[in-house]
Amino acid sequence: MNQYLSRLTFLKKEPIIVFFFLAIILALNAIGLYHKQFTYDEGRHYEFGTKMLELKSDRYDDSKMPVSALNAMPLKIWTMIEPYKWSQPFRSLRKMQRARFVTTLFSVLLATFVFRWAKALYGITAGFISLTLYSFSPNILAHSRLITTDLFGACMTTIALYSYWRFIKAGRWGRALGSAFVLGLCQLTKYSCVFLYPIFLLIAIAIYSPVVLELIRKRSYLLLLRNAGRFFATAVLFIIISLIPINLGFYCNKSFTKLSQYTFKSDFFTRLQPKILQIADFPVPTPVPYLEGLDWVKYHDETGKGFGNVYLFETLRKGKGFIGYYFFAWLYKVPLTAQLFFILALLTFFRKKSQRCSIQDELFILIPVVFFFIYLNFFFQAQMGIRLFLAVIPLVHVFCGRLFINWPNFRPAAKNLTIGLLVFYIVSTLSYTPHFLSYFNELVLDRKFTYRILGDSNIDWGENQWYLEQYVKKHPESIVTPPAPIAGRVIVTINDLTGVNEDPNKYRWLRENFKPVDHVAYSYLVYQVSGDQLQRIINNYKTAK
Repeated sequence: MNQYLSRLTFLKKEPIIVFFFLAIILALNAIGLYHKQFTYDEGRHYEFGTKMLELKSDRYDDSKMPVSALNAMPLKIWTMIEPYKWSQPFRSLRKMQRARFVTTLFSVLLATFVFRWAKALYGITAGFISLTLYSFSPNILAHSRLITTDLFGACMTTIALYSYWRFIKAGRWGRALGSAFVLGLCQLTKYSCVFLYPIFLLIAIAIYSPVVLELIRKRSYLLLLRNAGRFFATAVLFIIISLIPINLGFYCNKSFTKLSQYTFKSDFFTRLQPKILQIADFPVPTPVPYLEGLDWVKYHDETGKGFGNVYLFETLRKGKGFIGYYFFAWLYKVPLTAQLFFILALLTFFRKKSQRCSIQDELFILIPVVFFFIYLNFFFQAQMGIRLFLAVIPLVHVFCGRLFINWPNFRPAAKNLTIGLLVFYIVSTLSYTPHFLSYFNELVLDRKFTYRILGDSNIDWGENQWYLEQYVKKHPESIVTPPAPIAGRVIVTINDLTGVNEDPNKYRWLRENFKPVDHVAYSYLVYQVSGDQLQRIINNYKTAK
């Protein structure tokens, strides 16, 4: 009886604890926000969002999506109410930081689904541990306050998979309609969400193939035919319903344009188009800007245009990625506690069946994780940072909850170890406050040397100009981004130093002959170059010639 009352009391406190974690997410995103300037991509996303609010959805950039209209909404509301006297308390809406806050709200929404799904699968303790992992994830925090689509895509991917899980688990046409509609909403956030269509299919095949094999074994061909018809009807329903938000999101801009009227850029769509036209010149049931954007994204991935040099372990490539790039991004940029929990969760998945949920339940998490891991590591060329892997991270946090299904039966030592690892996780993340974008775990002993591993948006995205200005005020003798070799206190951005954005030879003299003595917000490296050292380098260069 006492145990029952204790559990009942804990359940009553559940909303308070969840709210506490959501407040932490809001607070951590607010810290340092006003000193963070717009990243290289935010301006274009915001511009597309304002165009969407003007009912203009024509494509002029490959990856900008209608969801950015939500970021542009606060300023739009302010311009509408500004003429009225009662509008003065809402003046803060005109600040661009309010646009970023919209993304933070979606991060909070995603947190609730991480908790809800982990709790449903593995129990309330697992739900809170998964929520802890999410709330203090440096990569989630880094992108929860930006006017970009990475966090939106991660949020909607998790919600779509959760909705699909509920439909498959319980059936009902209402849930099927809801799941299909959410799948369509996903397509308005990020083009990587298009892979949810084959992922949904793979999940269905994995779940229903044992049933199909059993029917074949029993020679129940009539029942097999009925189930196949039901499966086909459901698939068609998902496609049709998901097209509704896609068309509405792009204002039905030239929807049902015939395929022959498209002019594609990418080799993939250029080769596919005539093959389909041999069958029929059918009207494409999506808006032109949607399919155009998908084509342009594929074109840039094929050619390497639209993004800088790809960098890994002091090696640069143009237009071609590295096999295993995201494995190494995961290894160095995800906190070690989360990696350990995930590995142990995988081991228990293969060795021990969950007492609360079936293997089929967990396929809704593992199949997307494996799919994106294989695709991004082996087939994707535009390797611009772990942000493109962001959709996987909340799913991993949910899956880690399976370790704690039997938490009440854990020995005190195991509980203390878990708590210790979580504290280590939190401290590791907070040690980078407010520069979560630049986070590297403890495998990098000296944070000044992260540039030897990764570059691009893994470390710097152009958001730390204010911190550089403060540093230069304290050190007015600093020489920022010198055009040629020079002696003194030299400061360069990591992406210029490594050649991600600049000619890699420009700072070769600095990169190969000096070690940084300091950093500015992890984005800029500070070197102390003496005149004698510089002259020696110049002489060696002349001799080598």
